[in-house]
Amino acid sequence: MLGAAWLMGAVSALERETGWRPRDANLLMGTSAGSVVAALAAGSDRPWNMIEAGGESEFLDVMAAAVYSVERPARWMRWGSWRMVVETWRGGGDAALSRIWAGLLPHGLISTRHLEGTIDRRVERWPTRPRLWIIATDYDSGARHVFRGPGPDGITVGRAVAASCAIPGFYRPVRIGSRLYIDGGVASSTNIDLLHGRRLDLVICMLPLSPMRAVARRTPSMRFRALLQRRLMRQIKQVEDAGTRVVLIEPEGAAADLIGLNFMNRSRSRAVAHAAARTVHERLRESDTRQLLEAYGVAGPGIGRPARPGRSALRGSGS
Repeated sequence: MLGAAWLMGAVSALERETGWRPRDANLLMGTSAGSVVAALAAGSDRPWNMIEAGGESEFLDVMAAAVYSVERPARWMRWGSWRMVVETWRGGGDAALSRIWAGLLPHGLISTRHLEGTIDRRVERWPTRPRLWIIATDYDSGARHVFRGPGPDGITVGRAVAASCAIPGFYRPVRIGSRLYIDGGVASSTNIDLLHGRRLDLVICMLPLSPMRAVARRTPSMRFRALLQRRLMRQIKQVEDAGTRVVLIEPEGAAADLIGLNFMNRSRSRAVAHAAARTVHERLRESDTRQLLEAYGVAGPGIGRPARPGRSALRGSGS
């Protein structure tokens, strides 16, 4: 929830500082909390005005999607996904540790149906412009799955977002068709490497649960976060080596302090959103960031009309 709140504040700052709307992007991609805000941005012109004057009730409505009510499953206390553990052990890879850990945890007892309903009320159908990608993790294979539309199962945007947000051990896995899905951050904290070779000019990557902050402050999860940070830098380099520039925006100052380690603390959501708006405003005014955004028409003269034919992506992640 605090990841989604930070992203709303960050996107609000992006539009107010530059005049550029995320709906002008070629692609909106979201993982976990990022899938919530990406879906809202694709389905509405200005969903982030929830944190501005007069929008408080809308903001609280979205935050109310985090209803932590226990729903007893058909089979009590089912244990994780041994198949994912075995497949990951055999195949290895960058995210092997997080996938094995997710496979060992028991099924969560909290339902995602409230979150699903909230998104479906606001986003009635899959958008065609901008494209919307929602990232989840297959609970059997541990592979990433990209939801790009209703597909043969006719899934709604809300269902895909619920799958992307299904934190292992907390939320229940989400069944779509014959398969189960969990949080997209299990396979990758950002999934930014999926944009490699997509011929985009610019990627704006907003990462609310930044591993860099934990490393700097020597939190209990420092070593694991350091691993995530190295993986993030490799993915960004991979995308930039293919000719796409990346602007990485992470929590700083008061916003980072407010997020803390309890990412599901709804009582701090408004404070986090407002702090994000202030700190991201400052980040966007830095000369190097401003010059890069102006070069691709995201800020400065000709807002909304790139200086050259441009394709951009807004990438949000909450894992």
